[in-house]
Amino acid sequence: MIFKPFSILDRSKEVFSKENLLAPRDHAWLIVMRFFVGGLVFISAARTLYHGWAEQFFIKPTYMFPYYGFEWLPRPEASVVMAMFTGLVLAGLAIMAGAAYRLAMFTAFILFTYLELLDVTNYLNHYYLLSLLTLLMCFLPAHKDLSIDSTLFCKIRNLPHYSWQHYLLRFQLSAVYFWAGMAKFGEDWLLHGQPLQIWLRSRLETPLIGPLLGLSQMPMLMSWMGFLFDSTIWIFMLIPRTRRVAFLVLVSFHISTGLLFNIGMFPFIMTCAATCFFAPDWPRRIPFVGRLFAPAQTSRLHTPRTPVIAWSVIAIYCTFQMLFPARHLVYPGDVLWNEEGMRWSWKVMIREKNGDITYRVKLPERPHEMHVPPTRYLTDHQAREMSGQPDMILTLGKHIGKLYEEQGHKNVEVRVDAWVSLNGRAPALLIDPEVDLTKVSSSPFESSHWILPSPSTPPPRLRTR
Repeated sequence: MIFKPFSILDRSKEVFSKENLLAPRDHAWLIVMRFFVGGLVFISAARTLYHGWAEQFFIKPTYMFPYYGFEWLPRPEASVVMAMFTGLVLAGLAIMAGAAYRLAMFTAFILFTYLELLDVTNYLNHYYLLSLLTLLMCFLPAHKDLSIDSTLFCKIRNLPHYSWQHYLLRFQLSAVYFWAGMAKFGEDWLLHGQPLQIWLRSRLETPLIGPLLGLSQMPMLMSWMGFLFDSTIWIFMLIPRTRRVAFLVLVSFHISTGLLFNIGMFPFIMTCAATCFFAPDWPRRIPFVGRLFAPAQTSRLHTPRTPVIAWSVIAIYCTFQMLFPARHLVYPGDVLWNEEGMRWSWKVMIREKNGDITYRVKLPERPHEMHVPPTRYLTDHQAREMSGQPDMILTLGKHIGKLYEEQGHKNVEVRVDAWVSLNGRAPALLIDPEVDLTKVSSSPFESSHWILPSPSTPPPRLRTR
């Protein structure tokens, strides 16, 4: 075989040409994706109601950490919270049934995203991904077949489905894996096997594999496997020849991590979403299932006219998904320590932090400082999540100062002693204890001089079997 140095570039030009992007494609994969996304919305909301998490995380807290730029979002009453989760359950069912599909999908996106924006301590990467999937699916004709909509309105069956819609979801999932891999490209993960070394020590009683998890080589081996998996799996899923084997590896990887670690719905979301890497007609190849789909429209009846603004929005979205996760590079210091650029960036399971936080409130009329624990205002879950994240420590400090001012005190000063351990290291001060938090800006666009440098010592090597 003759090596052609420009073959990949030529192939890329062919794939992303206007003719190919607007070529009609089989819709079968998209219908299955509708069932997956609707099912994930339904299960996520239903299990939240069943386990009482709606009350625990959204009703019980007396204070909630707002996201920067979303402080204006009103906190709903308890009855409204329960109604919103009930609405998500119904929206998930409607999505799967294809009943008022676009309205149901948009409702799921709004309700799910709204609830997640209420409190930073509830942030999880797979919640963010599910919000993005519901957003993207709002614009895709996933109800053109096997839906109540297409049964009631025949015109829906003729909605066009183009290649770019398939590529868009492939791009989104590839970006997730790519940045998850890049996040693991660091000393703690690749050279010290942390934080996996800490987590595996708590799994030594796991039946059958417990003794293996205690081997000294296991943290490093699993760290490198995780790095290589995230960095390359999306590439092998894009290549037809390696796709089936890669999918088996993908499923095995997510099942094993789901069993070993408490990561909720993440394995299911990633596995279901990964089916977008297969050829558009893959569901038709399943015995008995393929007969359910209507014939695919593979011939172009007319040349579609896609507005320039639509291409611009897609380009902006894709650019954002590629650049925004890299914003931690513009901040000085270690992102694992200062957390600047940590969220919305697919930095999955790359740090273990524990903190001991005590606020010191100084009132002019009192000679001594008052020590205020965060648990006075937070639930155990909130206190645990905020203990290693400087922006939340700052936010609560400002809130404490405001509460004292509302009581009639003036010139309130709030400082904090924040001792934090990163990936098993000895606790170190995270925030300058002499800085008055009430005078610090909360803007992520300003220098965080109040965050102290990260520890320079490597994490300890824990004893193993």
